[in-house]
Amino acid sequence: MRKFLCLFLLLFGFGSGHAQMTSKIAPCFELTSIAFRLAGAPEYAQCGVPVYSKDIDAHFLEYAEHPLIPFLQQIRRDYGISYNAVSSTADWLTIKNGRVKLKPGYDTADVAKADPRWTEPVFRRYLKLLDDFYRKSRFRQFYDSHDELYRYAEGKLDSLLARVDTGWFERFYGQQFGDPDIFIGLCNGPSNYALTTESRNEGYGIVVGCGSDNEGMPYYNPLFLSIVLHEFAHNYSNPLFMEYWPQMERAAGIIYPYVSEQMAQIAYGDSKTTVGEWFNNLCVLMYYRETEPEWVDYLAGSMQEEGFVWMGRAVEFMDEFYADRERYPHIGDFMPRLVEFLDETADNIDQVMKEYADQKPYIAEVTPAVGSTVMADALPSEVVVRFSEPMSMNGYGMNWIQRHGIEHIPIEGSLRWQDEYTLVIPLDTAALEPGKTYGANLLGWAFRSQKGFPVSGYYEVYFTVR
Repeated sequence: MRKFLCLFLLLFGFGSGHAQMTSKIAPCFELTSIAFRLAGAPEYAQCGVPVYSKDIDAHFLEYAEHPLIPFLQQIRRDYGISYNAVSSTADWLTIKNGRVKLKPGYDTADVAKADPRWTEPVFRRYLKLLDDFYRKSRFRQFYDSHDELYRYAEGKLDSLLARVDTGWFERFYGQQFGDPDIFIGLCNGPSNYALTTESRNEGYGIVVGCGSDNEGMPYYNPLFLSIVLHEFAHNYSNPLFMEYWPQMERAAGIIYPYVSEQMAQIAYGDSKTTVGEWFNNLCVLMYYRETEPEWVDYLAGSMQEEGFVWMGRAVEFMDEFYADRERYPHIGDFMPRLVEFLDETADNIDQVMKEYADQKPYIAEVTPAVGSTVMADALPSEVVVRFSEPMSMNGYGMNWIQRHGIEHIPIEGSLRWQDEYTLVIPLDTAALEPGKTYGANLLGWAFRSQKGFPVSGYYEVYFTVR
């Protein structure tokens, strides 16, 4: 479940894959997502396509009192039925002869085995109410009326999927890529889930959300492909991680308290999930190492900012894997060494945290100086901000200083990057009045170094005209 870097327009090139992967929008995924949207589940109320979101509300709000909706609210509150607990069981369902049913070969008794959040009685009740909601809400009519929109969204994602180097999976994991099911959930927004082989009777799959372009139509930024790769990789990395988790558990327990707050923000609520996601992220970074190495540092830094503060060390450690592929033909052969790496990380976690903090960029100089006075007869034409590290020049962020007596800096034109160290804020000098103080907040999270690290917090820039 990746939700990062969406403010930056990064164009990736990917290795040439030849497998013809295609995506699809399936009725059971839309049905369950819409139902949980009505129940107020925030993870299913993030539809990134405005016209679709409007249509959902117009069609389904009159059914918000259906018995299914308070039931969903109850099981979400009492059992944590949310996020992937919804998508994984939607994968078990089919619609046949106008009824919502389990797919052939699936049994309600196996639900709890696949996901302990579910119990058989709860799932049976859920299935009964969902079937009734499907028929009474005229869902099929709604679904069929959006066929053109669905095909458009599928086409947009398929154009990205064609760029995946599927051969990498066999080279790295020692397993063929296979033929995954790729579902689009239009209600998901930025949320994405893996449909693992542990919860399916057939192969693996993923569910991905969708954004929109300036015209409100379904759209996938090229960066989104890294999220798709993340979900693909789970199907290969999860079995390896589970095999070695007993050896990793001690180190995970030491590391997790240091990063628990950051992990909670991305819904990783325990040490096992955190370390499992770290290993999966590390594997994805190795995909880029072999296909687009110029992006490894940036993505690794962004992952460190999410809370995986030891990721930079881990990337360097993987040099050992690549230096001796005869000894380590696939990543599974290298797992004992990764266990040792995690032990060393845990034993030196204070130093790791310090290294992470020291890598963050900061604002080294501002001209005119912060808090200075400038003469009305010699006004500067711009504010120049210098950073301590080479910065990614793909974005910036600024807003008002919420403080009495400081007016927002009048800008002429747009902010621009002079070079990788220097941001220029052009001033509308005609709007500067003597006796007034002008300023702005530079939003740290919007300024990232070329290694992916943001500036901490925010930085006030202000001066007084005399």
